[in-house]
Amino acid sequence: MTQGTQRNIGLDIVRAIAIILVLASHAAMLLGGHMNETARRLLLYVGGFFGVELFFVLSGLLIGTLLIKLFDTHPGCPPKSALWRFWQRRWWRTLPTYLLVVVLNMTLLAGWLHQQPVEGRHLLFLQNLISADFAMMPESWSITVEEWFYLTLPLMLSACVAWLGAKRPKVNVILIALVSYIVLFTALRWGWVLSQDPHWDRGVRKAVLWRLDAIAWGCLIAWASYYHAAALARYRRPMGLIGGGLALLGLAWLISALLNDHFSAALKGGLFTLVSVGLALTLPGFAAHGARLLPWRAVQRGVSQLSIISYSLYLFHLSVVIPLMRHPGVERYLQGWPAVAVYLVLSLLIATLVYYAYERPMTRQRERFTH
Repeated sequence: MTQGTQRNIGLDIVRAIAIILVLASHAAMLLGGHMNETARRLLLYVGGFFGVELFFVLSGLLIGTLLIKLFDTHPGCPPKSALWRFWQRRWWRTLPTYLLVVVLNMTLLAGWLHQQPVEGRHLLFLQNLISADFAMMPESWSITVEEWFYLTLPLMLSACVAWLGAKRPKVNVILIALVSYIVLFTALRWGWVLSQDPHWDRGVRKAVLWRLDAIAWGCLIAWASYYHAAALARYRRPMGLIGGGLALLGLAWLISALLNDHFSAALKGGLFTLVSVGLALTLPGFAAHGARLLPWRAVQRGVSQLSIISYSLYLFHLSVVIPLMRHPGVERYLQGWPAVAVYLVLSLLIATLVYYAYERPMTRQRERFTH
């Protein structure tokens, strides 16, 4: 969910699609009695699932590029100061807005919108390490997955470089580290699923330890782009077709499970890999052909603006706007599709205000403190 200074309209399109899917999915929470219940359930889970999975692989591509460059440009492991600077820059980008929403939920909103219980675990990203059994800020599960990814992947890269760096070229060592990371957390998920039979959503999808591999698939695309750009450019079209096919297969699998209310162990363990791989394979095509997909400048500017505010939009729409729309004093006068329209407009307005008045100024502080 990170924006760089040099914007790529294709990646902005991916980010915009992701946040639109998330917003649409949570609109279903306002449509009880105004929409077929089966369709509402499909919208809630399918939109939310694919929106967040897009965010994950996109984060992997962007953060993976930064980490690969960091490790590639040092003869051995980067110095601790370089890793510390990477983490500081990530925290300056993500923590201020996240902590603002946490504090609002623990204070003002807890009393005004009666959001209970207050969850102190959110301050340390401990609310969903093994399962997502928490009520406050339900969207925060994915932020927690990303924060633990930012912390753990550099450690895996450092360990592999320290162990194998003198024996193999850096390009191979980084690939080994990424593949090892994916294998480790995929194996952990399968072990958890087969031994515990957890709920597919709160027990697997939203738990940190079973989902860290999702972001790393985007890092593999970053590795291919960094070391094998020509080959990636040559094969990005078939990659996109294969990736789209895998994503559609995952969509059909999830819809079938939702309609039949049957989530097999194979789905709990394998759906996430299938969709992560599929969506990651589409990223090179989006990155290269974004202007062709959206040739109209005005539409490009709108998509980029939506992409820019997507982090604030993600954090505020579900923890602030949805509870406001469901407050008895509001719900008495505003229900159904009119409530959805107000929810979307209000979410966009709040996110825009938060981004320009708070998120962007706080992000700029990292240049001051991370030299």
